[in-house]
Amino acid sequence: MKAHIFTNDTLNNNIYEKDSVIALGSFYSFHIGHQEIFKNTLKIASEKKLSSGIILFNEKGLFPKKETYSLNWRVNYLDKLGFDFVIIFDKTINNMSLEGNEFIKILSKNYGAKEYVCGNDFSFGKNRKWNTSMLMQKHSVKIVPTVKIDNVKVATTLVNEVIERGDLELLKVLLDRSYSVYGNVVHGEGNGAKFGFKTANIDLGNNLVEIPDGVYITYLKIEDKLYPSVTSVGKKPTIHKNYKKTYETHILNFNKNIYSKNVECFFLKKIRDQERYESIAELIKQIRKDKDFTIDWFINNKL
Repeated sequence: MKAHIFTNDTLNNNIYEKDSVIALGSFYSFHIGHQEIFKNTLKIASEKKLSSGIILFNEKGLFPKKETYSLNWRVNYLDKLGFDFVIIFDKTINNMSLEGNEFIKILSKNYGAKEYVCGNDFSFGKNRKWNTSMLMQKHSVKIVPTVKIDNVKVATTLVNEVIERGDLELLKVLLDRSYSVYGNVVHGEGNGAKFGFKTANIDLGNNLVEIPDGVYITYLKIEDKLYPSVTSVGKKPTIHKNYKKTYETHILNFNKNIYSKNVECFFLKKIRDQERYESIAELIKQIRKDKDFTIDWFINNKL
């Protein structure tokens, strides 16, 4: 991790001693509109010899809203893009009560902000009363135009709706990458190994927007290397009743121990819905078909 991460739950607790340009926005899904803001921020930092910073909101409280991607995934993504620092802004009562001018004053004083980059619909401060026009009155601001597809604004709410629909092709357009989930490989029930198909059980954590249950062709990214795989998402209806939703990935031609490793699973194509079978033998037969279908797909689709 090259980027400096500020994680205190109040902005005043941190000091960054270099002049900077800071990206402002509600960056939950990192869609193509967000990526334009990232590119502009990094470009300005390079041209004006400023440090590049960005604020990420972290859901807190009793009823946090569901997130498109986990905070860890977002921080890692920004670090790889080359941001110098990330401010994690916890959505506490104190932080969300800051007036817009107080918020910007803290960024200027404590984080060396000389310039800001944001979308034209960005609003901030207590009750979101402050907007880009007010920000531009006293500060240097680069406004990035809204990105639209077929005259529809690309926004996190749209991305989340498409995730829940399971439209992988549209997601790839909205995100400019295959949709993925990120998590830690944990021990499961061991059924995959018993059936002859070892799986990596991925713990995503809580409070994420999720795709529909089903069996998918996937890539599993382990330590920056991609492995062809097939992933079952669902509640194991043949084995259990009312079981929790799980993500189980069978990696083709792979036999290494990856327990406790962080992995990212990219969803490429849905094979079928989840089904309940009358017997374990029928389930194993279908799993074998899913694996064969996946192997053939990778042979015919060089990515």
